[in-house]
Amino acid sequence: MIVKYMYEEVGLTQLQIARALGVSQSSISRYINRQRGAWSTASIPELEDKVREIAQLLLESKVKKEDVLCEICKYIRTAHPEVLEKVSRITR
Repeated sequence: MIVKYMYEEVGLTQLQIARALGVSQSSISRYINRQRGAWSTASIPELEDKVREIAQLLLESKVKKEDVLCEICKYIRTAHPEVLEKVSRITR
């Protein structure tokens, strides 16, 4: 979701996104082409807004790339703990 936002809405290149997130350009390509990381926000409609907010904070250097996933997880854990419970049951 972060990659999608940075690529489609902000207009960054794959290389710029890769540098911002600390991953390879090929990983970014896989996310963009939905070969990796497909996840639906249908169960949490407002999650997309939160992801955009966190991505913007990353781009403004107000949050470290190492903390991006932690921020998203904190949000889900606080606002929608039922989602983590559902995911936990699926991965067992």
